[in-house]
Parts: sequence; C-alpha cells; structure tokens
Amino acid sequence: MLVATIAALFLAVQDAAPTPAPWMELPAGPLRDAVLGLAPDLEPAAPPEGFGAKGRAPGLAAGALLEAATWSRWRAALLEVRASGGKDARAEARARAVLALVALEQGRHRDAPAHLAAGAAEPALLAARW
Repeated sequence: MLVATIAALFLAVQDAAPTPAPWMELPAGPLRDAVLGLAPDLEPAAPPEGFGAKGRAPGLAAGALLEAATWSRWRAALLEVRASGGKDARAEARARAVLALVALEQGRHRDAPAHLAAGAAEPALLAARW
C-alpha cells in the first residue's frame, strides 16, 4: 500500500512538473497573433530574391549592407509597399519581408516586427527560416 501511495505521489509530482520556458516569447500584438496562427505543417517560404544567408539570422550575408544591390532591393521593396497601398497584400508581404531583414541587420528591432506583422497575409514568410 505504501509503495502504491509513493508511486501515485511521484506520478502526481511528475505530471505537475513545469514545462520548459519558450526560448523566445513575442509580446502581445499582431505579429504574435500571426505566428501563433501558423499551421504546423505550413511549408516555409524561400527568402526574398537576393537575400538569405543559409544558417545565419537575420538572413543577410556578411557585408550586405555595404552593397548597392541590397539598397536597390530595399528601395524597390519600399516603393512596392507604398504603391500597393494595401491593395495587393501578398506582394506587400513579400516586400515587407525584405524591409524586415534589412531592419534586423541594422539593429532596428522595433521596425522589423512591424514589417513582419504587416506582411502577415503571407504566412509562409513568417514560417521561413532565413
């Protein structure tokens, strides 16, 4: 009887063990809502053309901010967002992914999530691992 009681207590304590804390927690807001809404089987998008350094976050190659091509693509993305005016949410999401990558590389950690949240119309971009 004592062994059964100890076993029951052990199992109860084991079930009550705290779950590990997440490695990253997003603050409440549109980006968190969009990320939490991602389907587990969603196929991640490829990085925007000209961006993405395999295995390196935030996804720009070393020295990319010094290259004219990076800034040409950034400018094109900015113009695409402005021209879209919210009419083409998918195109705007792809453009905002570029803006988010550049913002992260520059250390603008407040701007990058705002770009990603605004681009939530393209969930595969949120799931991408750049």
